[in-house]
Amino acid sequence: HICNEIISLAGSISNQNIDVSISAIVPRNDQWNDKATLVNKYLANISRSTGLTFIRHENIRPNTHLNASKLHLNQKGNTIFVSNFKRYIETFN
Repeated sequence: HICNEIISLAGSISNQNIDVSISAIVPRNDQWNDKATLVNKYLANISRSTGLTFIRHENIRPNTHLNASKLHLNQKGNTIFVSNFKRYIETFN
């Protein structure tokens, strides 16, 4: 249901001649990681079929790039997260 709502929102915005991208959920290190992985797979497939760009964060490693909460990014994780968006934005130049 959440994935469909995200895609619906993205579709309604992109109909206004605005480029819309969908960002993957950052990998987690808790009981919700399996669900986040499923959501990411679904969003990637739907993005591909609807022509939306899907920004992946597979280079973020939960054991290395999350802080002690095992949910939020640490400094290195933030740097990688930002660089993923920066690489995407640079494709427009």
